[in-house]
Amino acid sequence: RIEHTLKPRGYTMMRLLLALAFSAGAVNGTGDEAFEWAGTFDVADINTVFWSAQSDAEGHYPDASMTIVIMQGNADNSLTEALELAGEESLEGACTELQPGNALPISSTGTPLPCYKLMFPCTMEGSGDDAECHADAHTAIWEIDTTGYNNIAVFAQHFPIEFEREMHYLKGPGGEDIEPIAEHPESTRSKRWGAAIGAAFIVMVCTLIGVVFLAPVFAKLQSEHESLVTVLASAFAAGALLAAAFYLMLYEATHLIAITDDRTEAEASALWGS
Repeated sequence: RIEHTLKPRGYTMMRLLLALAFSAGAVNGTGDEAFEWAGTFDVADINTVFWSAQSDAEGHYPDASMTIVIMQGNADNSLTEALELAGEESLEGACTELQPGNALPISSTGTPLPCYKLMFPCTMEGSGDDAECHADAHTAIWEIDTTGYNNIAVFAQHFPIEFEREMHYLKGPGGEDIEPIAEHPESTRSKRWGAAIGAAFIVMVCTLIGVVFLAPVFAKLQSEHESLVTVLASAFAAGALLAAAFYLMLYEATHLIAITDDRTEAEASALWGS
């Protein structure tokens, strides 16, 4: 299952570093591309992948749309100047609008290659710098048929991580994350293995402390009041299972419920579970 969690602070810093790297390219005369981000992917053993975008925790998309083009990549998954030029020329043209749920084609013919404009399920509110795209559905997905392709290159108007909240932007048919082999600009993204392992260890220590101190007490109670302890233990176990089912597993079915100003995602989860 996909847990409902916010990205850590380091993730926000990573976005800032990527933006600074892109700005530095502009100073050096390489920042006039029609795309902010490009990436190559190995899809040799995959026939279908899924491109996704999500609103943020407040229920807004960073933009109402994003232009994108997917094309045949190099055999070594490199991002060459010729490949980047093809992506730039494609995105400088008129792009076909694509609503969520439609297939996102891989462009293979035409000069320049056809591009597409992903339309996010949101409604623009406000004007000028205060304009925001309020989500009608907080997840949008497009299917990409990669049959016959070993490598693909993706060029996008925005960084795809801007549209991540709890889902990676590119996933395989089994829900696995598909990471880029090469990126433009080069990514500083790294997995926080130390923090994850440390947090897991702390949780396990807390659990073991409870077992060490409470196990003797429960053993004594069970020997003196076996029926009562059995009933109470079964009741608590059943309650834990039901809570996990209603608050975690079954709630995933509500993933496409619109999050509004009057109903945050946390409130929707609490109401569903209650």
